[in-house]
Amino acid sequence: MTFITESEEYLNLSLGETVPTDHLLDNLGDVIQATIKIRYDGDNFVVTSETPEDGDVVLIANAGSNLTNAIRNERHLWTDDPTGFEDTKEGDIITIYEPDTTTTTKTVIEKVNSQLLLMDSNYVPDGDPAITYPANTVAYVSTPLQAIEYFFGIIENNEPLNYTSKTDGNERHSRATGLSNNILTDTSMLQLGAKSNQYGTLSIKGNGIGDGPPTPEVSQAFIITHTFVLGPLSLADEVDNSIDGVVPDLFKDTNSLKYVFKAELSKDLTDPNRKKEVVESDKL
Repeated sequence: MTFITESEEYLNLSLGETVPTDHLLDNLGDVIQATIKIRYDGDNFVVTSETPEDGDVVLIANAGSNLTNAIRNERHLWTDDPTGFEDTKEGDIITIYEPDTTTTTKTVIEKVNSQLLLMDSNYVPDGDPAITYPANTVAYVSTPLQAIEYFFGIIENNEPLNYTSKTDGNERHSRATGLSNNILTDTSMLQLGAKSNQYGTLSIKGNGIGDGPPTPEVSQAFIITHTFVLGPLSLADEVDNSIDGVVPDLFKDTNSLKYVFKAELSKDLTDPNRKKEVVESDKL
């Protein structure tokens, strides 16, 4: 998985807390600030050999048909790693970084299989021999992440993962565009669905290559800040119970609320096939 949650931090603003915790442990009705750090490491792999199929990772441009089982093409990029391009999609930008020498960037126009890509231009002139990249070359998806769809939920700790508001039954969902991991100022997210005021405020900003250990020349990192009121205090059919001192089902015995989220980042919002996703649901 190349998309990870680097950290989660929660502050109780109502109590004036200054030292965050890594889980939701606060009083109902309090104002909470969640800070989520996520990082995408670019579906990358490192070349470790120049000898095909010797057990290490090889990368070749314009590889021969004996290796690719396809008609030779100066726009082909092939690896002997069976899963090397498994997560790569048509339209992705692939960068080949040779330390201290050159960097080549091209766009995928066809994913032949998980080992072979057809790019938008030649790696070598017509008729030239193959290029076998040296060890320590890094190949990675460098498609810029410029848009986010963000879903969140406050659910009971044994409840199946979902992002549905317990207050009105709508999915808690927001989005933003025009992002860059190098834009270090906050961009407000557009909140969607009914009663969006219950979501508080949501923003996202770039975090460079992240807090580490990032992959050099590859990582794109972001920080999401969400301020919200912890709730609901109770559901509509539990009002009489509250008057009578009966504990709501959400808080009986060892039950408690937890914050869950899903972040889908992509170059734009219109192509679901190129979205990179991170889901976090295991914080109690």
